[in-house]
Amino acid sequence: MVNPDTGAPHTAHTTNAVPFIMTGDSTKLKFAEDKKDGDEDEGALCDVAPTVLAVMGLPQPEEMSGRSLLVKAN
Repeated sequence: MVNPDTGAPHTAHTTNAVPFIMTGDSTKLKFAEDKKDGDEDEGALCDVAPTVLAVMGLPQPEEMSGRSLLVKAN
């Protein structure tokens, strides 16, 4: 992205939604529902790595603050 006023790269962070597309066997994993009750934050950038680890079947290190966006399918 380019700043239209200066022509320089636009590097500021935004809160715009970003699509996250995943393919795979939906009988094993599916996206968790975002709870809108205030108890849990919606998905964020910090959740991408834990989600990839879940797909790979690897444990999430305690140092990671995010959570997997997936749950086991029924």
